[in-house]
This record gives sequence, C-alpha cells and structure tokens, in this order.
Amino acid sequence: NAVDEILTADYIQKKKNEIYGLKRDSERDMTEIGRLVYERFKQGEVVDTDFIALCEAIEKREEQTEVCEQEIARIKGE
Repeated sequence: NAVDEILTADYIQKKKNEIYGLKRDSERDMTEIGRLVYERFKQGEVVDTDFIALCEAIEKREEQTEVCEQEIARIKGE
C-alpha cells in the first residue's frame, strides 16, 4: 500500500544518506592519510604503522557501505 511504499522509500533514502556520510568520512580520512604521508616524506621518515587506525576506519566504513547497499538491493528486490 501507499504507506508501506513511503516507509520503504524513506528507509532507502536514510540508507543512501548513511552511505553518503560513510563515503564522505572515508574521503576525509584518505585526505588525512595523504597529508600524513607527505609530512613524513618531508621529514624523511615514512612509517606505515601511523596509518593503521585511519586505514582500519576506512575499511570499516567500506564494509558498512556494502551492507547498506545490499540492504537497499534486497528491499528493492534486486
């Protein structure tokens, strides 16, 4: 019925907004990784362990994004 369609559309939009936020946050962290790498490069020291937390945060958001995308596909019947 119409109410279910509205609720479904609203839920899908919320998930799309969540995906947008997750991707935006990952882009911010990727920019920060680049800045950190460059600063270390300028100092002559590039140490991979400095980037573990940011990389793990990006990986987690990518996993969350995939779950959201799968849920949207499931709801849409794809």
